[in-house]
Amino acid sequence: MAPLPDGGVAQSRSGNITGAWYVAPTNRYDHGILGDHVEAGGLAVKTRDGQTFAFELPATHVFEDLTPRIADLDGDGTSEVIAIRSSLTRGAAVAVYGLRSGKLSLLAVTPEIGRAHRWLNIAAIHDFDGDGSREISFVRTPHIAGVLEVWSYSGGKLVKRLEMSGVSNHAIGSRALRLSALLDVDGDGNTELILPDQPHTSLLAISVRSWKAQVISRAVLRAKAAGDLSKSGKTITVPMADGRKASIRAVDFR
Repeated sequence: MAPLPDGGVAQSRSGNITGAWYVAPTNRYDHGILGDHVEAGGLAVKTRDGQTFAFELPATHVFEDLTPRIADLDGDGTSEVIAIRSSLTRGAAVAVYGLRSGKLSLLAVTPEIGRAHRWLNIAAIHDFDGDGSREISFVRTPHIAGVLEVWSYSGGKLVKRLEMSGVSNHAIGSRALRLSALLDVDGDGNTELILPDQPHTSLLAISVRSWKAQVISRAVLRAKAAGDLSKSGKTITVPMADGRKASIRAVDFR
């Protein structure tokens, strides 16, 4: 199957899956939230021993995403692949895939948003509670209200841990999907999730300790955040709508 145009290849040095990418381009979904109407109809992975496996969606769904993510969510030593899957009639969901019995299979999926042309964007995959498992955080409808959700994966099931409204991590039509970061802004040893607010004029430092979402501080931007965030040490670089880049340090969150 042909790869998705402009799609990326996720790579991993650990676990049994070393690469993952989207395949089978299709225009069967007329949403275009990522700037065009070409989405993926399938997912492919490469294993550590060089084998390739693929999963093809039915005609009722697409992958509304650019690059899948590889992570060992439950700490069992084998890899999961995390994707944004959209129903043509009920919108987006987070879907988890893995190799089972010699096949790439769907392992778990969150509920779909409930109507067509409603999307979500994954923010981070991180062990927020220190139990050795990694949780999936995403923003449901980042252009409308913007609800942060955090889900854990265990025993083959996804369980919602929290939600909080008023955030965003995407602009309509943009192919920049990484408007998020992880940073310990207050030096207490706990990682905060960094996300833009709804108008993209501030970065919010969000604590999810004890599965309670709380904005503990924010950094105001001189222009709207408009591109993928990058982190070096304790500094986050933010491409802005006016063409400049802002360097936001941990101490800038107040």
